[in-house]
Amino acid sequence: MLVLTRKNTESILIGERIRIRILKIRGSSIQIGIDAPPHIAIRRSELEPSQCLLNFAIDSQQPETPQNQMRPYSPESV
Repeated sequence: MLVLTRKNTESILIGERIRIRILKIRGSSIQIGIDAPPHIAIRRSELEPSQCLLNFAIDSQQPETPQNQMRPYSPESV
């Protein structure tokens, strides 16, 4: 596991298509934004642990197409 320290508004890139951005830090709570291609399923792991792992394995096998490009972060959607 890679462990990184980020400050408010800083981001992390995973490959060329996934960006994780720190949006807000308030006490012990951190709000993050994730930009990823539409075919990448993003779920909170505590909701469906085994299903999330299965979906991750399936998603990682999808070929990249123009429809799989990054979705831009929109503050209105938060």
